[in-house]
Amino acid sequence: MKNLPACTQFALRITLRLGYNRCVKQPNNKGSQAHTVPGADPVIEAYKKDVDRTLIRANLRLTVDERFQQLMKLQEFAEELRRAGKEAESQ
Repeated sequence: MKNLPACTQFALRITLRLGYNRCVKQPNNKGSQAHTVPGADPVIEAYKKDVDRTLIRANLRLTVDERFQQLMKLQEFAEELRRAGKEAESQ
């Protein structure tokens, strides 16, 4: 996991800490806030309001191979951005 970008590591830690069932849980009827579980990690609870669970659900519908393909495309894009940034700085 150390070879993954920091944002990917963070997303994986959140997903693992919440568990599959809590990641795909629908928001309650009190607006956009998710259900709060007694004794839950306060850091996780603070971030839940900013997590778009529709993206998590869409990703979970993909096969493992499709997820890895998306990750590789994202890493290629990030590398291209780094390269373009270095090129722009040198000019």
